[in-house]
Amino acid sequence: MKKLFFKLTVVVIAIITSVEVDAQKMGNVSLGGNLILGTTKDYSILGFGGRLLYNVTNPFRLAGELDYFTKKNYVDMFDLSIYGHYLYPATEGFLIYPSVGLGFVGWRYTTDRLASNSHSNFALSLGGGADYGLTSNLVLNGEFRIKFVSGSWCNFLMGLTYEF
Repeated sequence: MKKLFFKLTVVVIAIITSVEVDAQKMGNVSLGGNLILGTTKDYSILGFGGRLLYNVTNPFRLAGELDYFTKKNYVDMFDLSIYGHYLYPATEGFLIYPSVGLGFVGWRYTTDRLASNSHSNFALSLGGGADYGLTSNLVLNGEFRIKFVSGSWCNFLMGLTYEF
């Protein structure tokens, strides 16, 4: 697993450093929300969250997110993460990007009012997504992520952001 992670990291860094594109304006800030479907090999869970996006340079963007997953099978969870996106303009108004992130994930197990247990851990995320500009300020986005935390966890996101 460590060798696979190392190889993926080297590939992502090589892509990021070898391509120069003018995807978005440096300094742009966006704020938005997501609907999320999180899945493991055992079950799926729905969530929602907020995100803050900041274009550090023309092709590189940071995304901070706070997500909450609703209770299912006595478990609810949260995810606080930061992601790096490298933006590639595919067509007019349409961007695609690889995504790499680090985060902190917490679970709470509650069987009744008096009995609960919690667990938290750091997570690494790899994935990709796409943005489509609906207007000059409103963007529809979708993303897929694999989170490596206590096994693998997949997230499918759909959301809207507003660019200031």
